Amino acid sequence: MNFRILSIDGGGIKGIFPASFLAQIEDKTGKRIVDHFDLIAGTSTGGIIALGLGLGFRAADILKFYREQGRIIFPRQTRISRVWGQLTQYFTVAYSSEPLERVLQNIFEHRRLGESICRLVVPAFDAVRGDVHIYKTSHNERLTTDFRTEAWQVALATASAPTYFPCFKTPNGSSLIDGGVWANNPAMVALTDALALLQIPSDQISMLSIGTTESPLSIGRLKRTRGGKLLWASTAVDLLMHGQSLAATKQASLILGRDRFLRVNPIVGPGIYGPDDVNAAEELIGYGESEARSLSSHIVEKFLQTPVQPFVPVHHLNCSDQKEN
Repeated sequence: MNFRILSIDGGGIKGIFPASFLAQIEDKTGKRIVDHFDLIAGTSTGGIIALGLGLGFRAADILKFYREQGRIIFPRQTRISRVWGQLTQYFTVAYSSEPLERVLQNIFEHRRLGESICRLVVPAFDAVRGDVHIYKTSHNERLTTDFRTEAWQVALATASAPTYFPCFKTPNGSSLIDGGVWANNPAMVALTDALALLQIPSDQISMLSIGTTESPLSIGRLKRTRGGKLLWASTAVDLLMHGQSLAATKQASLILGRDRFLRVNPIVGPGIYGPDDVNAAEELIGYGESEARSLSSHIVEKFLQTPVQPFVPVHHLNCSDQKEN
């Protein structure tokens, strides 16, 4: 039986697309996504979705969260306020993290990563040590600490995107930022865990990788020929994230083969959806529903034929962990 991986990209409010896609699949099939994947990886907004699925939320509940809380997390939605926000991002973060922290606490309450019913991998980045930081459920004997972390803290760490939110300071003093700075597409992070930690042969792994929509990217002549730091500043982040995502997709596809790797990431118009553009919510929902309608039979055939074996963690939460706070 194949070991099935679900990988979900980062992208801010564009997480509405994968939430909508998965909600439509669940609605059409009557099956819970979490029951049919052995491991779920998610970065940033994808990490929030992964945590929600692992903790037993239906995809429709996660989509409802985005629709209801999007404007609380990203309050600047008039044209003037958005332009002003884009200008101020050159000097400070665009948004306070307090609303995001509050809504994450409200949805996840005091539930822990170790309560997930599925293996989870959620990338972040340690801004002080300059090193990757990956939250993982206890699916290997070496994973002895992360499972005690409250889910809202994991979500806030992976979603603290530079220039949008300040870094998340953990209770032990680490300063963590969005995992998208190195793994916005976490397909290879998830695949590495399956191959190296879980010792699953590559020919027994299949993966569904979901993006948050993609815009065509090209580098203008002026930047290519004369571009300095100022000219590159506006597109450098998008370029690096696009390159990482493309590399992860190609690497995972090469390792697994096209028959066992499916990428869902529709191409949309250049720059029409920003990570904080809540006004695009309904269009993103429509994209998710449309992709699900066209791919549902393929998804069922490849990933939803039979439930996976129940996840049994190596290390378990004890009563004191669950009663804290």
